[in-house]
Amino acid sequence: MIIVMKNQFSSERIFLIGYMGSGKSTVGALLAEHLGFHFIDTDVAISQLQGNSVAEIFSQDGEDHFRSRESAFLKFVTELDQVVIATGGGMVMSPDNVNAMLNTGLTIFLDCEPQILKSRISQSSINRPLHNDSKEDLLSAITQKLEVRRQYYREAHMIIQNNSSNPYKALEQIMARQ
Repeated sequence: MIIVMKNQFSSERIFLIGYMGSGKSTVGALLAEHLGFHFIDTDVAISQLQGNSVAEIFSQDGEDHFRSRESAFLKFVTELDQVVIATGGGMVMSPDNVNAMLNTGLTIFLDCEPQILKSRISQSSINRPLHNDSKEDLLSAITQKLEVRRQYYREAHMIIQNNSSNPYKALEQIMARQ
């Protein structure tokens, strides 16, 4: 069991970034609970606000529409305090989004190996709109997208390896670095 002082983090706003399946939602919920902060998953919140799943938004309105909703929602959450925010995997593709996160809170990149991501995505019941690839092509698609995004993810204030199936290990790494 980890015991955390509520004011241990210097930031009142913590952003978790990383590829889909990297554990942002799971680790984020645990981190928020330990800090006594609120937890927001941007994909879940946007889905609730739009009345459709992320996959349906992508299908009906396109990725550009989703990304604009994502950027607008990010502007909203940058005004909140005592919150852990799990972002969508593509949130970092907008330089404005990256700057907003870096300038308004602590940004943590949950880094995972492509093979681990493939396993997590394959086992997930969540419909991932950018990964409708066959199981054979999934690793290649993840590797290609991750290579493009990793340069943006690495701008984070903190990089945590999250290849373990135990999310408490990532939580312990985050707490140890504060």
